[in-house]
Amino acid sequence: MLVVPHPQGLDYHIPLQTPYCILCRYSVRPGETIAAVIGQWGSPSYLAYTLGFSFPTVTQLENYTTVYEKCKSTSHQWLLCRRSDCYNCATLHDTSIYHIDCFHIIRKNAASKRPSLHDIWIIASWTESLPKTHYQSLPDVTVGVATDDTLIEDHKSILARVCSIPQELRDIIVRLYPESPAWRFVSALNRWRIFQPLLDSDVEIVESSFDDIKSWCRSTGMVTGNGGSGKIRIQLDDLGVSRLDFANDSSALPTAASRSQNVWYVVEEVSTMREARIEIKGSFMRIHKPRSFHLWDTPTPPDPALTRWNREIEGNMRVRCISLQDITGLTIYCQHGAVRWIYPHHDEGYSDPSHPYPYDSSPLAAQIIPSVTESSSMAAIFFPFAKGERISSIWVRRCEPYDHSIPDTLAIITTMGRFKLFGKYLCPDRPEVDFQQLSDNDTATHLLFQDADFPFQRTSYFAAISASVNDTAISPIVVPTQLTQSRGFSWSSSFTYVSIVDLKNVKQIWVFRRKVPEGTPRKDRLCKGMMLQYEDGTIAVAGVCRGEPEIDVQIATLPTSIHYKISHEAGGLAVECATHDVGLDAVLGDDAGWQSITMHSRSEMRWWFDDSRTIWITSPSL
Repeated sequence: MLVVPHPQGLDYHIPLQTPYCILCRYSVRPGETIAAVIGQWGSPSYLAYTLGFSFPTVTQLENYTTVYEKCKSTSHQWLLCRRSDCYNCATLHDTSIYHIDCFHIIRKNAASKRPSLHDIWIIASWTESLPKTHYQSLPDVTVGVATDDTLIEDHKSILARVCSIPQELRDIIVRLYPESPAWRFVSALNRWRIFQPLLDSDVEIVESSFDDIKSWCRSTGMVTGNGGSGKIRIQLDDLGVSRLDFANDSSALPTAASRSQNVWYVVEEVSTMREARIEIKGSFMRIHKPRSFHLWDTPTPPDPALTRWNREIEGNMRVRCISLQDITGLTIYCQHGAVRWIYPHHDEGYSDPSHPYPYDSSPLAAQIIPSVTESSSMAAIFFPFAKGERISSIWVRRCEPYDHSIPDTLAIITTMGRFKLFGKYLCPDRPEVDFQQLSDNDTATHLLFQDADFPFQRTSYFAAISASVNDTAISPIVVPTQLTQSRGFSWSSSFTYVSIVDLKNVKQIWVFRRKVPEGTPRKDRLCKGMMLQYEDGTIAVAGVCRGEPEIDVQIATLPTSIHYKISHEAGGLAVECATHDVGLDAVLGDDAGWQSITMHSRSEMRWWFDDSRTIWITSPSL
């Protein structure tokens, strides 16, 4: 039965976290026109639906749309909710989203059965093959698409032209223009043909249990028999379950996922899956299972005995696994003070012969994070390692009692004693601030993090995996001084992130500025970050230092002082460096109002920044 508005006036929500279109499987982006079908997962029919509405931006938090009950002439106003940490979403229902234009392109071009709301509900309940596993897995439109009379009736349409492009050229175009609506339409039509057996009432639904299946694959079908003991491994892609088998992997450590991997895994003990009921229709499978479970990006999740989480985890969760073996640095993407994604570097990560300066070479967030649906600002915090440098210990800054409005911050200390904070800075002198250790003594082999919904996920989950059970028992815990030392600014500070860099023995500085027209005053040349190279060859990063076309880089060799000034007109901080060869007068001229840091008189520099700009610089005197 459909839940109607609460008598006390509480909103019922249409959840729009990690939204993707059921028809094309592309992520839904702000401003696109979509509609929703609402019901209970596994039910043969939906309960309610909406007409088309515009997907809201992060600033449109009070938008409503009308929900119509299927079998009644009643309607209700439901809130369009994008908050991943919202506890008021209507958990009794499952919501399936589709693009209005994908729906109409199928109705116009498909020679087979044309879509209805009932069809969309059936597709949704089978492609989300396990309950409450809302995950994104992008389709590959460069494979299996060719000019086809059953795919396109109008051979003068954009679809006909797209499908007639040679495969090699299409691959290049997809790489250069991944967000073109043409790919959505091609994907929707291609998938619609795949869905036809699923919508055919003459195709029988076969029920089974895990006692009767040895393995199952979408392309080859089912192998009957007893799979035995061990674990059941379920592989999920953009069409739902693609493979099921029994895993008896002897290794307790996970296999790191490929950077381009686009599948998820559910790996559970056979004993916990006995009560599950399996349904198979054509090449589709869905599994009815009430118990909660996790989705992993690796086929061999870690042994829980080797894993140390920063807090008790509840319900279903998508977990990403990062191997720490042979990494040369990390770029951690943060937004609204929370960690969103972790990218490991396996080369130097900041060296490119074609560039005259080092920079953070990690991909743009939208290229690697499936749930990024808009180009909102995100801070990419880069931590390059020196040769032979490794992670010594991993820490998490928490607030106790736990405040859901303040995300946890990840902290990493290396074998050289260097450290980096990833996430919102809070003054450690506050009684609410607590540090939890996840690994020690260079024992961590992998780092786990929650695959968070965007854009308002607050709760942050992290874990470290060790090679031995003996390495997970950390006692006694002594928090390093790098983390307990106050850098000023407290709970109410608007400064979100801080980079702390040493100012001793600096050989060279690269200042990363936003590109501006020639002749722009110095005070309006806004600085994004800087990279400092020391006499021993190590490199430290303050702020954000990405090699992007809209960035200019100034090189300061043998710097003597750093100067900064707020630009109220441009909305940020301008930074200049004086050197032994280029003195203060040559750098600043007669421009007044600059704050100064003399290199030999200060121990460290604190670079304060948020998702989009540098805010301020502080530096304690020796």
